[in-house]
Amino acid sequence: MDGSATFYSFNYQIKEGNCSAQRGLAWQDCDFKDSEEAVTSPPVSL
Repeated sequence: MDGSATFYSFNYQIKEGNCSAQRGLAWQDCDFKDSEEAVTSPPVSL
């Protein structure tokens, strides 16, 4: 190695939409819930 290191940094936000999958709308056509209203669920194993 030449002594230089590569550093990666990622910033992201998780937002919950107010549309259900059954409505058939694209995520762009939905609004986002306020943080206080959002419910975070654990991931589902498939």
